[in-house]
Amino acid sequence: MEIFYKLIEVTVTLIEDAIIISSVVAISGRRYAIKKHILCVLAAVAAMSLAVSGLNRIEMFSFITPILGMLIVLLISRFLSSGALLLRATACVTVYFVIQSIDYILFIGMGLLHGTPNEMFSTFMSPGPLRSIYLLLNKATDIIVFISLHKELHKLSSLRNSLQGLLFGASLLSYCSMQYLFSIVLYGDYVSLQIASIISFFFLLCFMSVVIFALLSVTKLEKRRSDNEILQRTNEMMEQNYQRMHEDVHQNARLLHDFHHHSAAIRELAAQKKTDEIIDYIDSMLSTSYEAIEFCNCGCDIINAVINCKALEARSSHIEFQYHVDFHEPTNLKPVDICAVLANQIENALEACEKIEDPDKRIVRVETRQRNGFALFKVMNTVRENPFRYEDKLLTTKTDTSRMHGLGLKNISDIARKYSGSMQTKYQDGMFISTVLLCFSPE
Repeated sequence: MEIFYKLIEVTVTLIEDAIIISSVVAISGRRYAIKKHILCVLAAVAAMSLAVSGLNRIEMFSFITPILGMLIVLLISRFLSSGALLLRATACVTVYFVIQSIDYILFIGMGLLHGTPNEMFSTFMSPGPLRSIYLLLNKATDIIVFISLHKELHKLSSLRNSLQGLLFGASLLSYCSMQYLFSIVLYGDYVSLQIASIISFFFLLCFMSVVIFALLSVTKLEKRRSDNEILQRTNEMMEQNYQRMHEDVHQNARLLHDFHHHSAAIRELAAQKKTDEIIDYIDSMLSTSYEAIEFCNCGCDIINAVINCKALEARSSHIEFQYHVDFHEPTNLKPVDICAVLANQIENALEACEKIEDPDKRIVRVETRQRNGFALFKVMNTVRENPFRYEDKLLTTKTDTSRMHGLGLKNISDIARKYSGSMQTKYQDGMFISTVLLCFSPE
């Protein structure tokens, strides 16, 4: 049985070290690819287990051993993690605090069931049935907690340095308080003190959970604010670009129109001189296909700019582009917001059509109109396949993983909420339909 108990001790030590190292690396970010990472973690767990076992041989139980263990983990994480020292130190102290809180709560709880903790100390620290039960229950709890939180641990890396420092201080203070409370329990004689200590450990865990949640919430708000600022600047730049492109289109159209008239005048002069060669040459110039561009000219300059620019893009991509615009009433809708909605809708439609092999099946229809304080932006386009084919979730067809996708839809959704409106997308009869409704006040 002694060999069996020793085997449990070794197994439990390996499990605990694996959880500690894996948690710290999950928080601070792994350095290597998954296969190499696993091999390095296994080697680190073996090395740390040997070190902890050596420390325990010197002194079976010591409050110094966990501190030395933290330093070992901090050193190991230097080679396994890509995170900075502050993040790794914060992760290390936090993980040790959670694991030892679980240890102490179970230790004191079992002590109260079988006697006082200080009386059970020697029993629990000596190999035997009770210690084996305690260790197995303890590590099973650690594993459950690790599995439950593993996918969320990386979020701590999003904290900025000042918040990481705050979490490090809170974790260190909680850890020291926990160790002090536990030392009182071991040498105290009052059951009420022991119960109070369990409650204290529980509230310390709750305190740390609240701190972590609050820090992550602050970080999430900061990220959202940053994303919104980026989208706002992007929208402003997009509006300026469409206005500039629209001006260029009109300028080029005027130049082409003037050139056409000049050529006609030259032809007439040449005809009077009866120079057949000149007439033939000019005729060849005038016979060059010229399709007059029917420019959108509603009451909103930014809609004109977006429609006209996108119409030219559609033509160059052999996409049939149709539009109906009834937008004549001045509104309080900001041009930058109108541009963001309509340009993103049409851009997504053109990208979807470009993926259709047969140019004759590439169709984009745009409709914008005003009615009773509502502005409607509706874009319909043919698609190669149903984008909602998996559980009604709109799937991106973009293969460039170096850029973030989905910001266009988020941008539209944010603007719809801004104007107390709505955004809807659906697939019907081979067409993808994007509809945005905004509320406005006439000016």
